[in-house]
Amino acid sequence: MSAFSRRGALRKLLPAALALSLCCTPVLAQEAPQLDGTIRAARSAAWNAITKGQGSGVSIAIMDKGKFIFSDGMGVRERALNNPVDSHTRFNIGSTSKMFPAVAILMLVDEGKVSLDEPVVKYIPDFKMKDERYKDITVRMLLNHSSGLPGSSFVMSFSPEIDSHKLLLDTLARDHLKHAPGADSMYCNDGFTLAEMVVERVSGQSFIAFLDKRVFQPLGMNDTGVSVGALGSQTDRAQTYDKTTNLKNPAEVVEVLGAGGFASTAEDLCRFGNSFTTSGKHILSDNSLKEIQTAQKTPFGNQLRNRPPFMSMGWDYSDLSPYDVDGIKIVGKGGNTMFYSANLQVLPNEGLVIAILISGNAFSENLTRPILVELLDEAGVARKPGPLVTKPSKAQTIPNEFKKYEGYYVNEGPGAYKVSFSEDQQHLNVFALKPKGEQETEPAAPVFSFAYSDGLFSLPKTHQTFYLTTIDDINYIVATPHKGVIDGASVYAVDWVTFQQVKENRTAPEILKGDPQQWLARNMPATTIMGPLQLVVTPATFEGLSGYLDFWGLKKIESPKYASVAGTHLRDQTELELWEDSGTPWARVGMFLFSQSAPATSKAGANTLTIGAKGHNEWLELGEDAIVKVGLPKGGRVLVLGPDQKQLLDSVFTSEEVFAPKGSLVMCAGPVGSEFAVTLR
Repeated sequence: MSAFSRRGALRKLLPAALALSLCCTPVLAQEAPQLDGTIRAARSAAWNAITKGQGSGVSIAIMDKGKFIFSDGMGVRERALNNPVDSHTRFNIGSTSKMFPAVAILMLVDEGKVSLDEPVVKYIPDFKMKDERYKDITVRMLLNHSSGLPGSSFVMSFSPEIDSHKLLLDTLARDHLKHAPGADSMYCNDGFTLAEMVVERVSGQSFIAFLDKRVFQPLGMNDTGVSVGALGSQTDRAQTYDKTTNLKNPAEVVEVLGAGGFASTAEDLCRFGNSFTTSGKHILSDNSLKEIQTAQKTPFGNQLRNRPPFMSMGWDYSDLSPYDVDGIKIVGKGGNTMFYSANLQVLPNEGLVIAILISGNAFSENLTRPILVELLDEAGVARKPGPLVTKPSKAQTIPNEFKKYEGYYVNEGPGAYKVSFSEDQQHLNVFALKPKGEQETEPAAPVFSFAYSDGLFSLPKTHQTFYLTTIDDINYIVATPHKGVIDGASVYAVDWVTFQQVKENRTAPEILKGDPQQWLARNMPATTIMGPLQLVVTPATFEGLSGYLDFWGLKKIESPKYASVAGTHLRDQTELELWEDSGTPWARVGMFLFSQSAPATSKAGANTLTIGAKGHNEWLELGEDAIVKVGLPKGGRVLVLGPDQKQLLDSVFTSEEVFAPKGSLVMCAGPVGSEFAVTLR
C-alpha cells in the first residue's frame, strides 16, 4: 500500500538501526532435513531485518500442498513485555489486502452478479468525476490498476473515525483521470476501495462480513480481520515503535479495507495463498482462478521492453522472471503500511506458499526472495543460481539519437528535474531544479549521473540500469531489471517508469501571484498518522520550466485557479484547485485542504486556540524562542513543528514541555469547539 509507501526503481532499503536483543520462539517447525537451507534462509531473513532495525517482530510460514512445513515467530510482540511472536500474532498486511477484494469480485462474477467488463457506475451509480471518461472505467480496471484514477484518498490513523467510502466519492467527484481508462497499469489504491464498495453494493453485506463468511471461515483463517488498531480488546498483535524516539506507536488503523486495511498472520496468509494452488481448497471457479493468475496487458505496457509492474488482478506480478521461462508460475503480493510490511508468494502448480510479516517498514519482497530461491532448489523445482560476478562496464559516448531526451522531467516525489548530457557526452545527468527566488550558493551537482554503455544507462554505485524510450510522444526514463540489484525493477523483474518528461507550458496563465507564501493544512483529523505528511507547503515555480507549479507535487497550470496532474504515468498524483472564502485563499490537493491564512501570533504566557464550526485545524506561530506546554481537550491533538518543519512534539507520544525556537508552528486538531491551552515561557 506502499501508500501507502511509495515504490520506485531508486528506492533504497531503510537504514540500519541498533540491533535488538530478542528471544526467538519456534511456533511450529516441521523441519524436514531436505529443507535445511530454506529454514536457514527464513530465519536469516527475519533476524537480518530485526537486527537492522527494520522491525521488532517477524512471522514466517511455509506451506506445501496444504501442510505447514515451517512456521516460526522471531522477535517480540512488545519490547517491554518481552513476549514472543507466535502463530496467532497479528500484523497489519497493507496492500496484501488487495487480494481480498479481487477474490470477492471474482466470487460475484462466478455467481453472475458482476461482470468484469461492465462499467463501475453500473454498480456504484453515485460514483462521479469531473472527467467524463470515468464512465468507461470497468470493474476489471479497478483490479489491474488501469483505471486512470489519480491515486490514494485516505489517511492511516490511530483510531477509526473516517467514512472512507464517502471521503473517496467526495474526492473523486472533484477530480480528473490521469489517463484514459485501460491505457496503463499504474498502482492505484483508490481502485480497490471502489472494488470493496462494488462488493458491498452487490452483495448487500458489509465487506468484512462478506469476507468472513465467504473467505475467512471456509479457509480456516481465524486470525484475519480488520487492522490491529480497530481490533478493540484484541491483544495478540505485534506492536511497532518510532524509529527516532523508540516510543511505542499507538495501534495503527487502516480504514480502507480493500486497499490495505486487514491484519492477519503468516499462517492465515498461507491458508489463503493455498486456495490458488491446484491442490488447495478452492473458493473460486476454475475460470476465475485462471483469470486472477493472468496478466492484464495495456497499450502503454506493451510498448516497454519488458513487462510492467501491477498489471495483474491484485497481484504485484502473476509471472516472475526468470522462472516463467521454464514454465514455473509464481504470483506474489507485498504490502506496506506506515508501521508494517507483508509479503505472500504462491506457486500454484507446485502447491508451495510463503508468507512473511514484520512489525516495521521493510522491502518485504526482498525479505522473501532468498527463502523462495532456497525452497525452489530444495523442492526440486528450480536450481539455485550461483553467485553473480560482473565486470563494471566502461562509459561510452552517448549517441546523438538520445539528444532528444534532454529536458525537464517529473518523478513520483515533489519538485522537478532537468536532464542533460555531461560535457564528456558519456553521462546523463539529472539535476533537481531550484525554486525561483532561491539563490545558488555553488554550482549544482546532479542528483543522479547515469553512465551510458551499450544502449543502457546505469548508476555506477548501485548498478541499477535504465533505458530511454518514447511512448505516445512523451519521453520516459525507465528502470529495467539488472541481476544482483535490490530495487523494485530488478526484484520484480519489470520495467518501471522512473521519470516522465514534461513539456513547457508557455501559454499558461499566472497562478499564485506574488512572493511564495506558506500554506497550512486545515483538515487533518486528530487521529491521523502525520509523520510523513507535509503539513506546511510553500508553492514553488521553476526557472526555465514555464507553466508548472510544485504544490504537493508538480502540477501543470491550466488556469489561474486550477493545475492538473503533471505525471500522468506515475502513481499517487494530485490536482490543485484554488478559491477564496471571505478574502482567505484556499487550496484543495487531492483530499487535503490548505489555507494561506496567517497563523495566530503567540504571546508569552497563556494562548488559547479554539476549533471553529467547520472543524479546521488551528495554527499558532512562535514570535520568540519558548518552552511550549500544551493542555489537551478530549479528542485533541497538538503538533509542534520547528522552522524547518521537523516535528518537535506530537501529543500522541508525549504531553511534556518542549523547547521551540522562534518561527516554530503549533498545530491543533480536534472536535468542533475544542479549546487548546498553549503556554509559552
